[in-house]
Amino acid sequence: DIKSYQEIQTVVANVDAADCVTHRTLEGKSITRVRYFIRNNDRQFLMVTLPEKSRLWQAFSEGEPVKPAKTERNAILIPMKKSTMQGEDLRSFSIEIGYVTEVDKLSLKGDLLNALPAIDLPISHLRWTLYLPENYEYTKFEGPVKQVEQLAAAAIDANAKTMIDIPLQGKQFLFEKFLLVDET
Repeated sequence: DIKSYQEIQTVVANVDAADCVTHRTLEGKSITRVRYFIRNNDRQFLMVTLPEKSRLWQAFSEGEPVKPAKTERNAILIPMKKSTMQGEDLRSFSIEIGYVTEVDKLSLKGDLLNALPAIDLPISHLRWTLYLPENYEYTKFEGPVKQVEQLAAAAIDANAKTMIDIPLQGKQFLFEKFLLVDET
């Protein structure tokens, strides 16, 4: 007996780790670098939706510049290569993006909105280092990521050379989350 069953969709690409760094200025600019470490079986593009009022600055794949495309809905498509085999596992490769966001200038009192891009792949481990201006008191952070005292060890080489340099000054805050699926 042969029966036909409905095929189910499986994950053909995964972000092992996303390593993010944001520097926010007093003048109303936020500069962010995100490095995605991806294992890809079949996908042609990584779809990235930047936060509102953001513009892409640079994009690299494995340290080489790439030319992203844009969809009708303003999502950015970054070309992805297929992962090579390393023993019995797929080897991850990096995609690095840098972008600038127009944000509200800091005031003596109020809320700050800091956001990362949404992507169309699950993320196993998100690490985010946020630098905010000195001489301000920051009291409460809310959102889907958890503030931590120290980042957990990454499954990737988070100290590998980056292509995009951004300032690493100000008060440092650390955030992370494990397993992001279908959430921005």
